[in-house]
Amino acid sequence: MSSLFLESFQDLVARAPALASLTALLVVAAVVYHLLQRHAKLDLPVVELIPGDVSYERALAQGVAKYPNTPFVLNQESPVVIIPRDCIDGVKSLPESQASMAKHVLEDFSANVTKIGHEAHDTVPAVKNDLTRHVASILDGLQDEARFAIDQEFGPGSDWTPIPVYMKFTRVVALLSGRVFVGRPLSREEEWLNATISYTYNCTRARDALKKYPKLIRPVVGPWVQEVQDLFKQRKRGAELLTPILDEIRKREARGEKMDEYEDQQGTFCQWLMKYTDKKSVTALKLAENQMGVSFAAIHTTSMAVSQVIFDLASHPEYVKPLREEIQQVIAEDGQDADSTGFHKLKKASFTKLKKLDSFMKESQRLSPLTYTIMDRIVTSPITLTSGHVLPKGTHFVIPSYAIGTSEATPIFSSSLGQPPLEFDGFRFNKLRALPGHENKHQFASTSTDSLFFGHGTHACPGRFFAANEIKVIMVELLRNWDVRLAAADNGKRPANMITQLQCIPNVQAVVEFKRLKTDFDV
Repeated sequence: MSSLFLESFQDLVARAPALASLTALLVVAAVVYHLLQRHAKLDLPVVELIPGDVSYERALAQGVAKYPNTPFVLNQESPVVIIPRDCIDGVKSLPESQASMAKHVLEDFSANVTKIGHEAHDTVPAVKNDLTRHVASILDGLQDEARFAIDQEFGPGSDWTPIPVYMKFTRVVALLSGRVFVGRPLSREEEWLNATISYTYNCTRARDALKKYPKLIRPVVGPWVQEVQDLFKQRKRGAELLTPILDEIRKREARGEKMDEYEDQQGTFCQWLMKYTDKKSVTALKLAENQMGVSFAAIHTTSMAVSQVIFDLASHPEYVKPLREEIQQVIAEDGQDADSTGFHKLKKASFTKLKKLDSFMKESQRLSPLTYTIMDRIVTSPITLTSGHVLPKGTHFVIPSYAIGTSEATPIFSSSLGQPPLEFDGFRFNKLRALPGHENKHQFASTSTDSLFFGHGTHACPGRFFAANEIKVIMVELLRNWDVRLAAADNGKRPANMITQLQCIPNVQAVVEFKRLKTDFDV
């Protein structure tokens, strides 16, 4: 029995002695249950972790190289089956009744206690259907918010100014996302901003705290775990902040206002969410769970992606000029929109023409993804892969997205089409789109068996189109108004990624220097 569990149990004894006695009995039951529920042994090769490696990436890469066309088990703490590229088409669209993404998320976050993941029933269709349909309509507001957010976070910037990239751009992304998800003025209130940023941390703390206990007893001990209590308190406060919005939405509905179109005002996205929520359960607390669930999925993933793009731009300054020239070109073709303050914005259609910027973003994501594997699924009824291997119920499998995206064996990453796959080529995907028949492929938000960083198939990330435009808006604002360079302390080297197990995150302490241009370079 782990020392973590014993420490947690001792804490529980101190806080709730009677509950601790019940917990002890349930631990015994949990052990018996686990023995009865053990899954069938997998007849697959096993790849062991490399002793001393905090990252599992090397072990994963060795496994993929040794078994390129065969599934194998990566023997981490909770063993996982690695599915080869040739089998992706056979699993990408399996129904939940065969391979469940939801089950993986719900189990990982102990959703029966934390409620994390339950909001997906409402949030996924709102993002996939309503937000994606109105992506073009939100661009004006996002551009306005990007100018406001970056000016606020960077300050005057008349000289080279050190900026802690991840910390600052987490706030920038939270402001842009909040502009769409709840609208002003709430989106700019510091309490709401901090709540949406910290929610991800609190979810992770609650998940990790519960993992110290056997699954069977988590529903019993969960309400007594401090981290879970903190999470519930945060949602309750979020509900209080959202109550005025909910009241206003109900007034709109009473007047017959459907809000099918996007309006840059408070509550639009909230009303979209409510379309997919059981009318009997529409409360401020439910709205808070949904809103914070969207923030959990959107803010930190996007801010990490933005940070990686900025690190790549600062370490490859030769791309600044052609990226700025591309912006100038689309402005020359399409013109600009100006608001009452004289702020010049790109037209909505112009963003789709920024192919070089889109390529640069995708290359950054390819070499610095959020995770080295994707498409986590739990097998819910036995499946037969196209390789002929059978995965029994209960098997956890993933796709080795990073290995596929950096392999010479993957056709589009062959050195014959560009730089070697492990080298940064910011315009790699722009060159691929220039090939006949590929004009509409290889975009940042595109998914395929070669490009898996947003998943692929039925459960591909529903918010990827919003994220793509959000990142573009931020980068356009930076390119038009700011110069960027690596800090002197980095000695010309890109800040190294922080890799733990199969997660890859930007260096959260890294600083990059920015200096404001005297005028928009294109005005």
